[in-house]
Amino acid sequence: MKHVFSAAAIAGFAFFLGNVTATHAADITVLASNGIKAAVVELALQFEKATGDRLVFTWGASNLLVKKIEGGEAFDVVIVTPALIKGLIKQGKVVDGSAIDLARVGLGVAVKQGAPKPDISTVEPFKRAPLNAKAIAYSPVGQSGLQFISVTVKLGIADQVKAKGKSNPAGPAPSSLQRAKRM
Repeated sequence: MKHVFSAAAIAGFAFFLGNVTATHAADITVLASNGIKAAVVELALQFEKATGDRLVFTWGASNLLVKKIEGGEAFDVVIVTPALIKGLIKQGKVVDGSAIDLARVGLGVAVKQGAPKPDISTVEPFKRAPLNAKAIAYSPVGQSGLQFISVTVKLGIADQVKAKGKSNPAGPAPSSLQRAKRM
């Protein structure tokens, strides 16, 4: 998957982390959503090269990262959805005014290599696609999985999809992505 970053995104990331390095040691603890990993890894490498500081990441589902923070987990930077950041600000866990929009993350549909591509051009064929699938992988705790579940409820197929679900209640959907290089 190719990622394209605007100069503004790279500058925003560097600015955001730059504010942290002014007051912390060379190791910066970052709690970050799985959904943004590919983009952040590339930006992080550029940041580390430019500053000499080291970013120490903990990756996970946004909701689970917030629970860690609420439980007292130490961090310098947190990267989760805007709604969750707002909640952390209200709790006094994140400094008000420090949040920036870093990226937009989309949701996608994929099939196993070699499998026929389902028709998802309109609502009805999109609705049939998961019903015709042998198995469906998703994360029931991450924002993408919660959105997926919400869509199946709206389509009236939640029970059928849940029966085919191959999910990991502790985090990301089972996949080769879990074996991706950890920073």
